[in-house]
Amino acid sequence: IELIPADYGDTRGVTVSPSFSVGPTFICDATFYVSGQDGTIDLHELNRSTTPFDISRVNLNSGVNIDAIGIRRQDGYIYGSNNGNLLRIDSDGAATDLGRIYQLPNVTYNAAAVDVDGYLWVYRESNSKFYRIDVDFSSSTYREVVDSLSSNAGSLEDFVFHPYQQNSVYAYSGSDVKQVNMLSGLTTSIASNQSRGDLEAMFIDPAGNLFGYEDGTGVLWKFDINTGEGINLGNVNNSISDPID
Repeated sequence: IELIPADYGDTRGVTVSPSFSVGPTFICDATFYVSGQDGTIDLHELNRSTTPFDISRVNLNSGVNIDAIGIRRQDGYIYGSNNGNLLRIDSDGAATDLGRIYQLPNVTYNAAAVDVDGYLWVYRESNSKFYRIDVDFSSSTYREVVDSLSSNAGSLEDFVFHPYQQNSVYAYSGSDVKQVNMLSGLTTSIASNQSRGDLEAMFIDPAGNLFGYEDGTGVLWKFDINTGEGINLGNVNNSISDPID
């Protein structure tokens, strides 16, 4: 599950290929997006312009697993993997299956992010491996795994790329805030034994601030990326009938 800032680059006016049907792109505003489960797995928006923050569903019962997602600022769409297929999600919450991802094992991926170059990375917990996927429709390697990285990351609930540290991924696992070197795969704990629940969603804003969404309690946290110290920003007002998992 990943919480995504819609203001990670304003994508209005971006030209996209006419070779396949496209929907509206995400625009720059005060909204974050999270994929989560409420009976079915759907896309939800977290409005941070309200006090307390409010979360509501964007689409209704899509019937498509849209977990493990990341927003691509190059074209303004969210991308993710659904058991080996590439999905593109527009700002209406509609998910389009773009087809099979070549060389990607056909398993479920619970965490994903898009790097600064626009590649989608998914993480497979069973072998602690990251896979880099080309989602550029005009590329000769479109829908292919173009790189992979073995790591010692182990169990990760979610991860995000830092916008100004291209080779750094920040993640949460159990009670640890972690940093993963995406050149070597070496994982280090920034802060351990944090007194909070599972963070099922993480994101970084354009200024490089790290945030996490706590499952169950609905608390939004802000973290110091150097020390891992967390600041409780308050509870999210969940207007959905069931909690997000």
